[in-house]
Amino acid sequence: MHGVCILEKAIKFKNERKLILRGYVHEPKKYDTAVIFLHGFPGDMFGTAQRMCKSLSKLGYLVMRFNFSGTGTSE
Repeated sequence: MHGVCILEKAIKFKNERKLILRGYVHEPKKYDTAVIFLHGFPGDMFGTAQRMCKSLSKLGYLVMRFNFSGTGTSE
């Protein structure tokens, strides 16, 4: 194990249609590689996606996950 996830920060940003997408960034103590995790359909950023992102973060990756528009907590 390379690092420990020390931060799981909620984020939000607008897509090209100006809809707010919500997600999380998992930040380990040290990293040099980033991953954007895209959930499948049907699905959302919780469950398997959340577990995968936490695992990747523990391996030393900065990871972002978010819900697409019309899914879960996103507009």
